[in-house]
Amino acid sequence: MLEVRKLSKFFGGLAALGEVDLDILDGEVLGVIGPNGAGKTTFFNVVSGFYAPNAGTVRFNGVDITGLKAHQVAQVGISRTFQAANLFMALSVLDNVFYSLHLGYQTGILKRFLHTRSAVDESRRLKQNAADILEFMGLGSLKDEPAAKLTHGRQKVLGICMALATDPKLLLLDEPFTGMNPAEIETMVKLVHRIRDRGVTIAIVEHNMQAVADLCDRVVVLNYGRKIAEGLHKQIVEDPVVIEAYLGKDEDQ
Repeated sequence: MLEVRKLSKFFGGLAALGEVDLDILDGEVLGVIGPNGAGKTTFFNVVSGFYAPNAGTVRFNGVDITGLKAHQVAQVGISRTFQAANLFMALSVLDNVFYSLHLGYQTGILKRFLHTRSAVDESRRLKQNAADILEFMGLGSLKDEPAAKLTHGRQKVLGICMALATDPKLLLLDEPFTGMNPAEIETMVKLVHRIRDRGVTIAIVEHNMQAVADLCDRVVVLNYGRKIAEGLHKQIVEDPVVIEAYLGKDEDQ
């Protein structure tokens, strides 16, 4: 589904990504792991259009999307979440998802401003779509609550609901388990499985290795902006190069 070739991103003289080759297969859950500063979030930022690459290509379902802006990337079918939940805290849970559906609007701005019949009907349909997403993700009973009143774990789930509002084919989840307690993590693992079973391909940046083991079909490891390993979780955790990246090299060896 996604083909990344020789992808590089520099900040000043620092290579945050260095000639990364990476594929995401249709229907899989791919884990992207590595130590802090390895380039994982930068990789998501480049693929999703928040950063333009300095070199390399990104192809999505055979189409070159290298350098597209974030809204253009969303339109072709890639959506993402962020480490910190980017929510409209004062708005209701439902309105957070409803306003994320703006790419689905067919009626023009003027018609919406004038509240024409077609605009009202479309707004009603999109609100129902938002409610359906919340129900699917287990937040249906909280749709009228302000986002600020949700627990941390539910705010993370709401962030994913907002990403699902663009009807993505590929969903990029950036550290979805951060700050969660064990019960919340268990719930989130089940939800990610449900999303994949719905036909959405998923890539996850995550430090929780148990969650990665429970979820991911394959794992890619980045370190200092370069891919150092790729394979099944069991192979990755036993790879000496990966162990050295996380723990450092034993000076006595």
